[in-house]
Amino acid sequence: MHVFGVRSDGRRRALRARALRRDAGDESMRSGLQRDVGPVAELLDVDPARVYSFDELAPRPALASADMGDLSKEFLESGRVLPAGRRQTMFTVACDLAARGWTVDDATTAIMERMQTVGLPADELADCPRQIANAWRTPRTPLGAAPAAQRPQSDPPDAYRPFPADALPEPLASFVTEAEAAIGCDASYVALPLLACVAAAIGTTRRLELKPGFAVPAILWTVIVGESGTSKTPALKAVLEHVRERQSRLFEAHRAVEQDYDAQLLEHEKAVALWRRSTSAGPAPIAPTPTPAERAYVSDTTVEALAAILADNQRGILVTRDELAGWLGSLDRYAQGKGADEAFWLSSFNAEPVTVDRRTGNRKSIYVPTAAVCVTGGIQPAVLQRALGQERRESGLLARLLLTSPPPRPKQWRETSISPLTRDQLHRVLDRLYDLQPDADDTGAPRPALLSLDPDAKRLWIEFYDAHNTETAEHI
Repeated sequence: MHVFGVRSDGRRRALRARALRRDAGDESMRSGLQRDVGPVAELLDVDPARVYSFDELAPRPALASADMGDLSKEFLESGRVLPAGRRQTMFTVACDLAARGWTVDDATTAIMERMQTVGLPADELADCPRQIANAWRTPRTPLGAAPAAQRPQSDPPDAYRPFPADALPEPLASFVTEAEAAIGCDASYVALPLLACVAAAIGTTRRLELKPGFAVPAILWTVIVGESGTSKTPALKAVLEHVRERQSRLFEAHRAVEQDYDAQLLEHEKAVALWRRSTSAGPAPIAPTPTPAERAYVSDTTVEALAAILADNQRGILVTRDELAGWLGSLDRYAQGKGADEAFWLSSFNAEPVTVDRRTGNRKSIYVPTAAVCVTGGIQPAVLQRALGQERRESGLLARLLLTSPPPRPKQWRETSISPLTRDQLHRVLDRLYDLQPDADDTGAPRPALLSLDPDAKRLWIEFYDAHNTETAEHI
């Protein structure tokens, strides 16, 4: 049995989750009404006179196609969702109904009935009425209201604009232009990975304070998109030369530290053996503590291993792969029944604290106060499209990616190369960024130093922020 109550404000309460459009004043729906409804009314918190129960509910009448476009009808009747996603489909249907004279309340009732069935999380579902109401803010054109020849055509996409390498400081600008000429790739194939490397070098030592209480870390996830043979790998190789050389030096230095630790451990074992044979009750010898390796980048790691690396390298880390398909695929990996790794990565984009529990290893629980991970790499268009499904769009992962997909260029032999002077200047700049140190709080713990925009930069930022979010709101 399905029992519904209608409150004085018109909102319905139901004992069973089956939302149906019912007119509380329709006498034809009163058949099957049970009068012993006092306990039910109390449970539903409604007037007993406005409780309706039906042993057999009549099927919902077919929606009148004249009241909506074909897409709206298919969505409301069968749940058809556009490739753009569930919420975008919802908003498109709301705009159609708004243009056809539906009231906000009637449209919200009809749309939310369908949205209950499309699998949105509860928090996103609760926000849907607000998004639906946005469709009534401006005049709308009904879907399919005019023949194709009479419909206003949408603006064509903007023509591709080359990456503004001259906006970069030196020697970054020269490195990008020289690498572009030497490799024959688009400038963005060099610039985006380079920006990720710069961000990783700064790490958690600095944050940009846009206003009091709102500071953002230097973290970028850059993706160069292109078919095989479009010089993605040569561009990445040129940019990553410094970070790879740095990691080689770090490992070489750590080998000496490990040898010293091994010698100390051997002496400790001898001291423990002597202590056990001794009749004195003195304290046991203290074991030496191993020094973790400093890392500049990782290429392929699980979340459990990456958490351990971040705990030992709280400055942050760069994740780089020639093909990012493996990284995107790993977001769906279920580790030891703990759940998907995507939440970890989303937190690491904002340098948020994370805790990772492990079943193996010396450290069962790893806490990282500021998990900062920069990402760069390449991917092919079709692979990217498959990897970024609807869940990736709705989780916010896609919004975190800075992508470039320039028009393909025919490969031609180039005699030019990056000058040693430009290369050395860039590497010195990156070395100085890695030398940056954070501030310290009252307890001596490291905290990022705060930077601010100058007035001109702040004005440009506000203009961009407002324009971008206004455009985004029109498509929510």
